[in-house]
Amino acid sequence: MRTSWTRLGNVLTSILAGFASFFFTLVAFLMLRDIGEQIMASVTIGLFALTVVWLAYEKPNSGQARAISALVDRLLAVRAGDLTSPAPAAIRREMPAPAAAVDGLFEQVRSNIENVSAMALYDPVTSLPNRVHFRREAERMLEERSNHRQLALLFIDLDGFKDVNDNLGHAAGDQMLVMVATPLREVTKAEARSDGRRQPLLARLAGDEFTMLFPNIQDSREAEKIGRRALA
Repeated sequence: MRTSWTRLGNVLTSILAGFASFFFTLVAFLMLRDIGEQIMASVTIGLFALTVVWLAYEKPNSGQARAISALVDRLLAVRAGDLTSPAPAAIRREMPAPAAAVDGLFEQVRSNIENVSAMALYDPVTSLPNRVHFRREAERMLEERSNHRQLALLFIDLDGFKDVNDNLGHAAGDQMLVMVATPLREVTKAEARSDGRRQPLLARLAGDEFTMLFPNIQDSREAEKIGRRALA
């Protein structure tokens, strides 16, 4: 709506400029007798008309120029890692469609980055942390561990998993991995809920190998109890 009114104002201004130019030129030729005076008056009136038309053109385009400059600055901010700031107000005001396109583009880029990060840190079959994620979190747990706290690390290897893949196909093997991961999740959640301790870490290392890290264990008997529940 704002753009339509701006265009209408430009048209009316141009029409008035043309009419004023015609009127003053007519008056000059009727009232001025000397050819030199007529030429001078025509040049002056022509410059007046050009100035009015230029003002009518420059006013809306100066806003668009500022919007384009703001758009360039916003795009250059990506080099500094800014993928969250919305399109500047000048772009939204003067060019709403490009502003919406810029916001949509950055939203898609952020979504793609999040997806790539998830793919790099989580196992696509079981949605458990993968080896890289497990190592990172385990190192952090070890750094935060106090001297009197004990940790338990359990490794789980599935017997016969290769035979399932070879005889029934990889889809059946993936289904088996999901079936194994589900009760292991429940074990880790139960341990975290039992006394409000930090959530244990469960991960799929590779193939048929899973690992569980419990950051706060009282003694070896408790670790054995957890291991029996995990294999039940």
